[in-house]
Amino acid sequence: MLTNAELSELKMLVAEDVEIRKRPARVAALQRKLDRMFALVEARAADYEHAGAAASTGMLGKD
Repeated sequence: MLTNAELSELKMLVAEDVEIRKRPARVAALQRKLDRMFALVEARAADYEHAGAAASTGMLGKD
């Protein structure tokens, strides 16, 4: 038998699944992921400012 917490979690997952079928919800989810990726790149660029011009992108590569 499911606990109330487990049941609430399942209800939330089903609601998210139904919502994600709508295009605006999918676009919003993709935009949130993209925003997080951009924030990560900006944070890495700030962390590696001392490494020179190539580090300004936040994308360091190995020669």
